[in-house]
Amino acid sequence: MPKEPVPIMEDVLMCPGDNKVNCFFKPFVPNTFVVREGSTLFVIDTGAGKSMKEMLQKAVNQLRGDAKKLVLINTHTHIDHVGNNKSIMSLEGFDEKHHLMHEAGEKTLGDPYSYLLNVFRETDRYYDVFEGPPPPWRFFTRLMSIGSRQTNLDKLVGSVLKKYDPVESSPETGEFLKRDDMGLIKIGSGNVEELRMSSDVVSIDLGPRTLKGWTIDEAVIWAEESHSPDHIMILFPGKKLLISGDLTIDLFPTLPNHPKSELAIKNMSTIKDLATEEIITTLADSHHNGVCEGMNSINTFIQGIIDRHKSFRDTLISCFDGESEGETGETINDLYRKLRKKRFDNRAVDFHLEQQFPVTPAFLKSIICTILLEMGCSVEGSGKKARFLKP
Repeated sequence: MPKEPVPIMEDVLMCPGDNKVNCFFKPFVPNTFVVREGSTLFVIDTGAGKSMKEMLQKAVNQLRGDAKKLVLINTHTHIDHVGNNKSIMSLEGFDEKHHLMHEAGEKTLGDPYSYLLNVFRETDRYYDVFEGPPPPWRFFTRLMSIGSRQTNLDKLVGSVLKKYDPVESSPETGEFLKRDDMGLIKIGSGNVEELRMSSDVVSIDLGPRTLKGWTIDEAVIWAEESHSPDHIMILFPGKKLLISGDLTIDLFPTLPNHPKSELAIKNMSTIKDLATEEIITTLADSHHNGVCEGMNSINTFIQGIIDRHKSFRDTLISCFDGESEGETGETINDLYRKLRKKRFDNRAVDFHLEQQFPVTPAFLKSIICTILLEMGCSVEGSGKKARFLKP
């Protein structure tokens, strides 16, 4: 049965994506959102594939009413978030249409092939990327590695992108939010009521919060920039709704050329603060079913992601104790094998192993690699012989 748009609150619909699929065979499609604010209709991401296109158009028709302005915002330009952009920007009947994204995503939007190829090339510097998936999927990628390295990397990228066809990212309509135009945006009153032990309620004035980004009509576009250089989140202050995109994905940081887990944790901690101060009361993201409602739900969800990441990172570093005899440092494969032995003694390690490809597109070996680079590990050698030295 085809999926239907799901109401989150008045004038907000979520189009559920395909988040728990076998990514070897099917595209990993995020949730998308349609939000009505006065005479402006916002569409947040467009996903990929025919079923998402139809569901998103249905959501637009349900909420558009007499809206005069259409604003499409891509939280970032990874292929799973932009595949149906053209279908939205082709909608008629609006006096004004805008297609917004962070300026750092301009090249990715126009040339997803080169972007993904560069990601795999960078990853392949630190371990054999064809050894990335866990068994049994590794058997198939090993077959793909026979022959010319460059040719096989091209084929690997092509096989990933093919699952998302047709991709209509509409680069010709893109309007790029410039870092030079970014400002500090004040949100909230800054007043927090605290219940003291004496049972007196005391109002504490912390001053308004500030977020780095841009504004358009009733939306605040938060320049998040940790998941990818172009990653943004969208806050609707009047609705107390935050759409956090891929910041709250369970496995991070994903890109060896963009190791930003500390920034991710900082931004997630800010979300907790916003929830505590009731600046937001509803949190939705790209790759989880449903939404979080209320401070306790939001903070428990966010803290769980942070705690699992920190526990996994600490366990990863412990794997350097007792390095392989006669060798200096550890390869990514060495560390992966050591982590597998620890999975039943550590919930975070078990969670990461269970959530990796093919449940999500990310190879856990890439997460391991990126964490080590961020922590300042030096690297000797390259490819499958690359050895990471504990900082």
